Formats: sequence, structure tokens, C-alpha cells
Amino acid sequence: MSYRKILVPLFDGAGDEVAARQAVAIAAALGGHVTALLARPDPAETVRLIDPSLSPRVIRELVDSARSATSHELARARAMLETVAKQSGITENEGAPGWSLDVREGLADDVMGQEALLSDLTIFAHPAQQGDRPIWGALEAALLGSRRPLIAVPKDVTEILGKKVVIGWDGGRAVSHALFTALPLLSRASAVEILTVASGPAERPVVEKLKDYLSLHGIRATQRSVNPGTMDIGFTLADAAKRAGAGLLVVGGYGHSRIREFVLGGVTRHLLANASLPVFMAH
Repeated sequence: MSYRKILVPLFDGAGDEVAARQAVAIAAALGGHVTALLARPDPAETVRLIDPSLSPRVIRELVDSARSATSHELARARAMLETVAKQSGITENEGAPGWSLDVREGLADDVMGQEALLSDLTIFAHPAQQGDRPIWGALEAALLGSRRPLIAVPKDVTEILGKKVVIGWDGGRAVSHALFTALPLLSRASAVEILTVASGPAERPVVEKLKDYLSLHGIRATQRSVNPGTMDIGFTLADAAKRAGAGLLVVGGYGHSRIREFVLGGVTRHLLANASLPVFMAH
């Protein structure tokens, strides 16, 4: 498998370039297409919701102002993408490798959730580093609604491909799915380590089966177990991966169901809020 379509949600923040740079690098190496997308609510509908008593003239002025702001955001995004893509030798086109930029009307979580359904991989900037922008809802929708993998990239990350990858393994379906969807990155990693977090000994037969599975894909993996003690599992995973010199942590993306919606589980949210290295996850 490969990543033919890589989605990059844009939020007009400093993290956009961080996410775009990694997406372009992966697309260049794997022959993929980067789709950068900006979601904006319908300005006319938004204005009416704010104050339905506004006159038609005032509504038009506010709508025109909102659309002008969106045009400026698109111009900034295009300039950023052109600079980043040029460094990897990728041009703006509809093919692969290539990149494109678009804007969709709607809330970010709705738009990105829908777009992720037909994307092989979504790359977000680290959500905790994007300020008050609506990235958390969009990330939850993309991860839990589409069941497609995503990577959250912290600032100052210069490279993901070719770095050491640590797999946070608990034997569950979520991490098994994440592992499968991460194979294109695992196969290009400088080293792969299976990391188990447990207060007792790891289940060796299961880990050996995992190593055999990876071996069939041409991936040699080592295994290590860490005892969390009194520490949170999310903290333990991120800390152990960082200490191991990993450039990417692969984990399952967990969520808890509410009526007609999903919310991220505690370990998942902790990793997305605190990890200082890129986190690859799938639900």
C-alpha cells in the first residue's frame, strides 16, 4: 500500500507550514498527491445566526468582509505551499506527485471528517500548538469518523521519513490497524521498535508474532517493555519513545462513544496534547 492522497487541513496558523512540509516530503518519496484544504463556514448563514435583525446592507458588507478575509487566507496558504513544495520538487497539479489547494464551505470538523474518508493519510499540525483554532474537532472527526490514519506533527520537526519508529503495542485492534496503515513509513524507517507498557512481563508469544508479521514485510523490529509505575500511559509512551530516539510514535487512536458523537480517549488526547514527537494513529 501507499499514500496516494494526503490531506492537510489548514487553519491559517503557524502549524500549517509544519504539516504541509511533512506531507510534501512524504508525497515526494511515495508518489502521492497533497490536498491542502481550508474550511470556512458560509458567511451569510453565520451572520444571520449572529443577529437575524441585521439589515440586508449590513449583511452584505459583513459577508463581503468575510469572503475577502478568506481570499487573503488562501493567498497566504498558496504562497506557503509553493515555497514548501518547491524544496521537494513537487508542482501544483492534479496528479501524483503533486499538490492542490482548495476551500470548502462548512464547519472544519464536518469538512475534514468528510474529506478524510477519501484520503489515505491526514497530516495535522500538533493541535495543542494551534491556539484556539478549531483543530481539535476536525482532528476528532478525521480520526474517529473516517477510520483513516493521521499524523500530528509538533513544531520544529524537520523530518519523519527515514527516522526510527516506535510502535506503542497493546495487542488491540486499534493499534493493529494503525500498524497496518503505517507500513509505508515503517518500511522506510532507520529502525523499528515494539514498545509495550506493562507492570509485568510482556506477552512474548504475541510480540513474536508481531515481529514475524513485520519480517514478512521486510521490516526487522526489536522489542522493549517499560513499567509505567505511577505515570500515565500516554506520558510513558511518549517519554519512552523520545528517549529511544524515535522520530515517530505509532499508536492506536482511541475514542469514547457519546450519543451521536465521538470524543477522544484519555491516552489519545494526552499524546496529542503533550507529545514532543510526531504521533501516527488510526482508530
